[in-house]
Amino acid sequence: MRKMGIKKSTIIWLMTTAAFMLGLPWGTTQLPSEFGFPAAIFLFLSINPVYSLILGIFTGFAPKDRWWLLLAEAGLYLSGAWIFIAPLEPAFLQYAFLYTAAGAIAMGFTAAIRKSWAKRQGRGERRY
Repeated sequence: MRKMGIKKSTIIWLMTTAAFMLGLPWGTTQLPSEFGFPAAIFLFLSINPVYSLILGIFTGFAPKDRWWLLLAEAGLYLSGAWIFIAPLEPAFLQYAFLYTAAGAIAMGFTAAIRKSWAKRQGRGERRY
Protein backbone atom coordinates (compact mmCIF):
# COMPACT_ATOMS: atom_id res chain seq x y z
CA MET A 1 0.00 0.00 0.00
CA ARG A 2 1.29 3.43 -0.93
CA LYS A 3 1.83 6.07 1.66
CA MET A 4 -0.24 9.15 0.90
CA GLY A 5 1.32 12.53 1.30
CA ILE A 6 2.82 15.42 -0.58
CA LYS A 7 6.58 15.71 -0.91
CA LYS A 8 8.36 18.87 0.13
CA SER A 9 9.56 19.48 -3.44
CA THR A 10 5.96 19.42 -4.69
CA ILE A 11 4.92 22.00 -2.08
CA ILE A 12 7.84 24.21 -3.13
CA TRP A 13 6.75 23.95 -6.78
CA LEU A 14 3.17 24.80 -5.81
CA MET A 15 4.33 27.89 -3.92
CA THR A 16 6.59 28.90 -6.82
CA THR A 17 3.68 28.47 -9.23
CA ALA A 18 1.48 30.65 -7.03
CA ALA A 19 4.19 33.32 -6.91
CA PHE A 20 4.61 33.27 -10.70
CA MET A 21 0.96 33.10 -11.65
CA LEU A 22 -0.26 35.66 -9.13
CA GLY A 23 2.81 37.84 -8.66
CA LEU A 24 3.79 38.48 -12.26
CA PRO A 25 0.34 39.70 -13.40
CA TRP A 26 0.26 41.98 -10.36
CA GLY A 27 3.73 43.23 -11.29
CA THR A 28 2.62 44.16 -14.80
CA THR A 29 -0.16 46.32 -13.36
CA GLN A 30 2.38 48.24 -11.26
CA LEU A 31 4.29 49.38 -14.35
CA PRO A 32 3.46 52.60 -16.19
CA SER A 33 0.90 52.06 -18.94
CA GLU A 34 3.42 52.34 -21.80
CA PHE A 35 5.41 49.46 -20.26
CA GLY A 36 2.59 47.45 -18.66
CA PHE A 37 0.94 46.26 -21.86
CA PRO A 38 4.15 45.03 -23.53
CA ALA A 39 5.16 43.39 -20.24
CA ALA A 40 1.80 41.57 -20.07
CA ILE A 41 2.14 40.37 -23.68
CA PHE A 42 5.70 39.19 -22.95
CA LEU A 43 4.39 37.42 -19.86
CA PHE A 44 1.57 35.64 -21.70
CA LEU A 45 3.52 34.68 -24.81
CA SER A 46 6.92 33.74 -23.42
CA ILE A 47 7.34 33.52 -19.65
CA ASN A 48 4.16 31.58 -18.84
CA PRO A 49 4.54 28.99 -21.65
CA VAL A 50 8.16 28.33 -20.70
CA TYR A 51 7.18 27.97 -17.05
CA SER A 52 4.41 25.54 -18.07
CA LEU A 53 6.92 23.40 -19.96
CA ILE A 54 9.33 23.40 -17.01
CA LEU A 55 6.49 22.49 -14.63
CA GLY A 56 5.44 19.71 -17.01
CA ILE A 57 8.96 18.30 -17.01
CA PHE A 58 9.02 18.35 -13.20
CA THR A 59 5.59 16.72 -13.11
CA GLY A 60 6.80 14.00 -15.49
CA PHE A 61 9.23 12.68 -12.89
CA ALA A 62 6.27 11.48 -10.78
CA PRO A 63 3.11 11.94 -12.86
CA LYS A 64 0.87 9.88 -10.59
CA ASP A 65 1.69 12.13 -7.65
CA ARG A 66 2.05 15.52 -9.35
CA TRP A 67 -0.47 15.67 -12.22
CA TRP A 68 -2.61 18.07 -10.23
CA LEU A 69 0.12 20.73 -10.36
CA LEU A 70 -0.80 21.40 -13.99
CA LEU A 71 -4.42 22.04 -13.03
CA ALA A 72 -3.33 24.20 -10.09
CA GLU A 73 -1.20 26.23 -12.48
CA ALA A 74 -4.19 26.85 -14.75
CA GLY A 75 -6.37 27.87 -11.81
CA LEU A 76 -3.72 30.20 -10.39
CA TYR A 77 -3.09 31.69 -13.83
CA LEU A 78 -6.79 32.40 -14.31
CA SER A 79 -7.01 33.90 -10.84
CA GLY A 80 -4.05 36.19 -11.42
CA ALA A 81 -5.15 37.28 -14.89
CA TRP A 82 -8.77 37.86 -13.88
CA ILE A 83 -7.92 39.68 -10.66
CA PHE A 84 -5.12 41.92 -11.87
CA ILE A 85 -5.43 42.33 -15.64
CA ALA A 86 -8.96 41.93 -17.05
CA PRO A 87 -11.77 40.55 -14.88
CA LEU A 88 -13.56 37.55 -16.45
CA GLU A 89 -11.94 38.00 -19.86
CA PRO A 90 -12.79 34.76 -21.74
CA ALA A 91 -9.55 34.84 -23.78
CA PHE A 92 -7.64 33.88 -20.65
CA LEU A 93 -9.44 30.53 -20.65
CA GLN A 94 -7.75 29.74 -23.97
CA TYR A 95 -4.35 30.66 -22.57
CA ALA A 96 -4.98 28.51 -19.49
CA PHE A 97 -5.95 25.56 -21.68
CA LEU A 98 -2.85 25.99 -23.88
CA TYR A 99 -0.54 26.26 -20.87
CA THR A 100 -2.08 23.14 -19.36
CA ALA A 101 -1.79 21.28 -22.67
CA ALA A 102 1.86 22.30 -23.07
CA GLY A 103 2.61 21.14 -19.53
CA ALA A 104 0.75 17.85 -20.09
CA ILE A 105 2.70 17.17 -23.29
CA ALA A 106 5.98 17.90 -21.49
CA MET A 107 4.87 15.63 -18.64
CA GLY A 108 4.08 12.82 -21.07
CA PHE A 109 7.40 13.12 -22.88
CA THR A 110 9.34 13.21 -19.62
CA ALA A 111 7.53 10.18 -18.22
CA ALA A 112 8.03 8.23 -21.46
CA ILE A 113 11.72 9.08 -21.66
CA ARG A 114 12.26 8.14 -18.02
CA LYS A 115 10.40 4.85 -18.52
CA SER A 116 12.40 4.04 -21.64
CA TRP A 117 15.65 4.93 -19.91
CA ALA A 118 14.76 2.78 -16.90
CA LYS A 119 14.04 -0.21 -19.17
CA ARG A 120 17.38 0.21 -20.90
CA GLN A 121 19.19 0.43 -17.59
CA GLY A 122 17.41 -2.69 -16.37
CA ARG A 123 18.52 -4.81 -19.35
CA GLY A 124 22.12 -3.76 -18.93
CA GLU A 125 22.36 -1.69 -22.09
CA ARG A 126 24.46 1.39 -21.71
CA ARG A 127 23.82 4.60 -23.53
CA TYR A 128 26.01 7.64 -23.27
